[in-house]
Amino acid sequence: MKLSRTGTLSLFVSLSLLCSSLPVKAQMDGEVPRRSLRGIETLDVLIEQLPESAQKLGLSKDSLQTDVELKLRQNSITVTDVKDLKSQATLYVLIDVIGTAASLSVSLGQPVRLIRDQSVFALATTWEVRGIASNPSAKFIREHVADMVDQFLNAWLSVNPRTR
Repeated sequence: MKLSRTGTLSLFVSLSLLCSSLPVKAQMDGEVPRRSLRGIETLDVLIEQLPESAQKLGLSKDSLQTDVELKLRQNSITVTDVKDLKSQATLYVLIDVIGTAASLSVSLGQPVRLIRDQSVFALATTWEVRGIASNPSAKFIREHVADMVDQFLNAWLSVNPRTR
C-alpha cells in the first residue's frame, strides 16, 4: 500500500498524537500579524463556552478567564468586559476536548475595513496560535493556554516596547 504525501502526513500526526501528550502547534505569528498588534492598549478577553468534556477534566471558564486576564494586566494591557464593547480587540480562548484529544486556540480578533469597499467592516483574526494534544489534564491545558498567552504577549511586546 502506497500513501500519498497527505496520507503520510496524516498518519504521522495521528501517531504523534497517540504517542505524546505534547501539543502539535500551528501559528499565525509573523511580521504582518505582529504589526497588527501595534497600538493595542485595551483588550476584551473571551473564553468560549467550555464543552462538558473539558469541564469533566476539572477546567472552569472562570479560572481560565482569571489566568489570562492576570497575564495581560501584568504586562500593562487594560482588560475590559466584552459586554462593555470598549475595546478595539478581543483575545479569544477556545478549548475543545473530544475523547482523548484536546484542541487549544488563542487568537486576537479585530475589526478591519475592506480595501475595496471602505464602508465594510468585519471582524478578522489578526494573530493566532493553535495546538492539539492527546490525553490532556486540566493542569496541562491551563499551562499550555498560559504558554500561548505568553506567546501573544511576546508578539505584542515586540511592537509595543515598554518605556521605563
